[in-house]
Formats: sequence, C-alpha cells, structure tokens
Amino acid sequence: MFILALTRRVKLCHRYEPRLVCGPVMAVLNWRTAGEVGVLLPVTALVAYLVLLAGGRWLKQRVGMRWGVLYEMFSGALALYIATSLTAPTMWWRDALGAATVLLSALLAVSLTRRMVWELYFEQKRKIVVPRVVRDVVALAILSTAVLLILSVGFHIQIPGLLAGSGILALAVGLAAQDLLANVIAGCVLHFEKPFKVGDWLLFEHRHVEVMEMSWRSTRVRTNDDLWLDVPNSQIARQTIANLYYPVRKHAMRLELGIDQAEPPNRVKDVLAHAAATVEHVLANPPPQVYLKNFGDFANVYELRYWMDDHTVYNEVEDAVRTNIWYELQRHHIKIPYPTRTIYMQAPPALTTEPHLEAVRTALRQHSLFRSVEDPQLQTLLAGVRIHRFGRGEKMLQQDANGDSMFVLMTGTADVSVTNNGARTHLAALHSGACFGEMSLLTGEKRSATVTATADCEVAELDRAMLAEVFRQQPRVLQEISELLAKRKLETEGKLAARGTTPLAIEEQRQYTAGFRNQLQALFRL
Repeated sequence: MFILALTRRVKLCHRYEPRLVCGPVMAVLNWRTAGEVGVLLPVTALVAYLVLLAGGRWLKQRVGMRWGVLYEMFSGALALYIATSLTAPTMWWRDALGAATVLLSALLAVSLTRRMVWELYFEQKRKIVVPRVVRDVVALAILSTAVLLILSVGFHIQIPGLLAGSGILALAVGLAAQDLLANVIAGCVLHFEKPFKVGDWLLFEHRHVEVMEMSWRSTRVRTNDDLWLDVPNSQIARQTIANLYYPVRKHAMRLELGIDQAEPPNRVKDVLAHAAATVEHVLANPPPQVYLKNFGDFANVYELRYWMDDHTVYNEVEDAVRTNIWYELQRHHIKIPYPTRTIYMQAPPALTTEPHLEAVRTALRQHSLFRSVEDPQLQTLLAGVRIHRFGRGEKMLQQDANGDSMFVLMTGTADVSVTNNGARTHLAALHSGACFGEMSLLTGEKRSATVTATADCEVAELDRAMLAEVFRQQPRVLQEISELLAKRKLETEGKLAARGTTPLAIEEQRQYTAGFRNQLQALFRL
C-alpha cells in the first residue's frame, strides 16, 4: 500500500510540482524499492530452494533416484533464477544464471532418463537391456538441445548464422571424424536391426566370439581363448556374421574325417555317431548324424554333425569328440588312411601279446570263477581274448545295457557307479587285474552298474562263446560255477549265515545250484 501511495504521489509530482516534490519522492521510492528487493530476493530464493529439495526427496523415495551434489547445484541455480525473475528481472547476471540452470537441468534429465526409462521401464518391467549406444545417443541429444537453447534464447545467437560462419571448421571436423561417424551410424543400425545381443556367440572372421558389450563406437567380443577384441561397428556391419544363438541357442557343429575306403559306410556312420553321442554337452535330441560327403583319392570323407546349446565349452566338446572317435575307430579296427603319395609299411599289430596274455592269465587265476579251470582249457580261453583300449572318461560298461562278455582290466583305472532316480552313486574303484561284467556273462542279465575309465585303459574281453568251449571241454567247471553262484545268492539273501549247514540250508543250496546249472546250460547252449 505504501508503494502504491508513493506511485500516485509521483504521478502528481510530475503533473503539478515537478521540481519541488518529484526529486525527494523519487529518492524515497528508490530507497524503499531497493530495501524491498534486498529482503524479497533471498527469501524467495530460499523458499524455492526448499520446495525443489522437497521434490527431489520425493523422487528419491518414489523411484529411487540417486541425487547428489548435481541436484543441489541445480536446485540452488533454479531457485536463485526464479527469485531474480520475480524481484529483480534487470539484474546483469540473470542471463548467465539462466544458462547455467538450463545446462544443469539437461544433466538431470539424462539422469532421470537413465533411471526411469532404461532401468525401471526397460530392464525391470520389460526385461530388455538397452544397448549403451542408444543411451549415449539419447543423452547426447538432450545435452545438444540444451546447448542450442542456451545459445539461441539466452544469448540471442542465431544458429544458422553460426553454422554458416564456421562452415570450413565443420568441414575439417567432418573429414577428421568420418570414421567415428561411420562407427556411430553402424552402431545405431546394429541396435535397430538386432542381428545379435550381449551373450550371443558369433562366427566372425573365422573366429568363435562371444558378444560382451555394445557401445556407440564399437562392439567388444571375447574369443573362446578368452581374448578380448574391440571391433569397430563399421567393420562388423561390412562382414557376414553367423549368430550361433539365433533364433535359438541350439546349434550344430560339423567335423570332417577321412576313413579307409574299404570300410562299409553304414558301419563307419554308426561308429562315428556313437563316439559323438557319448560326449558330455552333446545334445541327445537331435542325435548326432554322419554323412558320406565325398569319395577322395585315398579315403572316403565323412561329415559328423552334432548339436550343442552351450558354446562356452566348445573347445572341450570338440576335443572330446575327436578323442572318442580315435578310440572308437581303434576298437573297431577302422583305419584313418595315410595319403597315397606316402608309402607307409607297417605290420598289423597282434591282437594279443605274451605280456597281455600273462596279465589276463594271472587275473583269471585269482578270480573265484576260474580257479578250477585247468591249464589247457585256460589256454583255450586266452586264445580268443580281444584287447580293447578306452580313453579317459569313456564308459566301458553302461548300466541296464545287454552284455554277453566280461572284461579284465590290464592297465589304467576305472570307476564303478550306479544311477537311481537320477542320482549317481560311486561304488568302487578298479585297478589293474580287476575283473568286471562276469554276472551278465553268466546269467544273461543286464549290466548292473556303469564302469567309466578314469584313465586310459587296456582291457581284455572274454565272450560267451569262448567260455562255452571251456564248459564243453571241462564240464566240472559248469558245476562249480553253478555252486558258486548259488552260494552268492544265499549270502545276498542272508540265508546262508543264518542257517549254517542245516539240512534245510543244504537242500535250498542244492536247488539253487540246479537252477543255475540249467540256466547256464540253456544260456551257453550246452
């Protein structure tokens, strides 16, 4: 009210008493107005600052914004700018303060976009990880808009004139940054077309690489040798890329191998497919497939295709497949031929040598089933022994598989285990001289356990036809083995120890012995 009264007084002074009254009144009014501004400016700035701080705290509690010194600077600048605009709009530093406020608000807009758009909406709600190149482009657009706004509105600089005046400089910068711009544009194209994403395995320039990070300039990949490569996006855009994880993670790998032309193709296919199927991380569905690809000069070329869904273990899988193929081919006496340009002369190795036979003879003599076999019959048995080699990790016997032979472990070690309801239980460890598989040989039952080589092994195999010949030459062995099987069955049932040598126990053992003898005669066709 006082200011309005003074204003009316000033108007009267101008009309009636310009010299006598206007000078003192204007002086009083100017002094009074300066005093009001000195009080209102800090009060208004303080009120606006507190309101902005309250809004920042609300956002922090609501969406989890991580405010810091940047928001406090923005709140102070904006509060001071609001107070200046309301109380003293003619202050000389008002435009500079406005420019600082706009720049700080652009930085806060970048933080808000990162938290509310990229993190809350895309990552948490949509479960989509936005590439870094998109985030950087959006942030750059926000900051560029703020700078243009400051230049055009705050400082009244015409942007077209500014660009026209610096055309030579822009041309020089464009020529110098053409590779950078090409990478940025290629990064945007890769983002929108999405030929791959972080975590995908690619076949790029004959290398198997995993995508680790995508930025606005380059894509960082890791090879299966754990080497990191920083590849410019423009280079990736020019290459043909095979994405092993698109559209699904399951993908096929191929391996070529030359095999002796004398081998029947179907036999070779079965051997190669079985070698790949037993490797861990090779998928059972679809099963491995083998194709006769070409008739070469000295070998038939086969292509093995197997499937996997975890490319991080590609090196291990490829090694295991090749290793299993070598052992499978050796066991089936299938040769990987040498080129016809090379003359290769080698006598075929004997299936059994004297050291091998002696080791098998010692192991059989120590086994309770063969202690009564006389030397001529044992020599007949050893004459048909076949020697096999198994590699570390291979299964020599598979639980629940059919079997008509037994084995003697000559070198190496093996593990015996059973699987029930998906749980694997370790039973025993086998060493040189151990025999296994005899119960399936004698009873015709399925294999009761799995035997896995824990080191490279050599085993001797005795089949049912060889043992049948021993039974024909020495019938007493058939009776003794029947008695031994009956005794084992009674011990398993706990009846032998409980009843001892009572007539009931003797009769029950006699019945078991007769049953096993009849079973052996039928099984061995005696």
